[in-house]
Amino acid sequence: MDISEEFAPGALGEIVTLHSRFYAAQWGFGLFFETKVAREIAEFADRVAQNDLVLIAKDKEGVAASLILDLNDPMSGDRGAHLRWFICADRCRGTGIGRKLMNRAVAHAEANSAGRMWLTTFNGLKPARHLYEEFGFSLALEQEGEAWGTRVREQEFRRSGTASDPLLTGRIAEAWLAAGHRSPHRSTPEQLSSMRNPLRSGVGPDMPSLQRRRFERFVANLAARITTANQSIWFTPGDCAKQPMA
Repeated sequence: MDISEEFAPGALGEIVTLHSRFYAAQWGFGLFFETKVAREIAEFADRVAQNDLVLIAKDKEGVAASLILDLNDPMSGDRGAHLRWFICADRCRGTGIGRKLMNRAVAHAEANSAGRMWLTTFNGLKPARHLYEEFGFSLALEQEGEAWGTRVREQEFRRSGTASDPLLTGRIAEAWLAAGHRSPHRSTPEQLSSMRNPLRSGVGPDMPSLQRRRFERFVANLAARITTANQSIWFTPGDCAKQPMA
């Protein structure tokens, strides 16, 4: 399965179709929901920025899964990156593609929004909620509403991130260097470890694209299992030297 980071011709329509068909069949959502998804994803596509993350997985049948991390949503405030349009087609459920996309999204957030993320959903989507909580999201708000055209128990999940913790980010930065990689922004190890947020500082516009992707994947391998900034750090620099870079 190929994963693209851009909207290929027809991808927008296929993402809308995945949403409308699934939520119509499972929850009775109708035209209101479909037009809302179409309108909002088109608006995002018109303003997509360099630091946003678009992930579209395709197989021989077309778009199989999608996840978009909106770093520039004016509604986000201090909540960080807005995780949107995350869905997997029925044919690829259980294949691990959703987890793979979430890993990349968390790594991107760690590097660009201090790990802070948020999303909106509704009560009843148990597999999705389990995945969100596994990646450090927790329920922040819940109330009855009709934002999607059908009355449901609306929910907002937020992730505080790990990059906001200087100790944790320092350890990840040290691990990156211990694994044999040069500083992603040409700083000395001492400077890297003393930075308040070395992950965010490390992924700058001058960072080569290949180095950026390797660094983000490295962060994903280390940070995905950390659910709060206060949780014990589960890795050591020696362990990190064994983490895959590609």
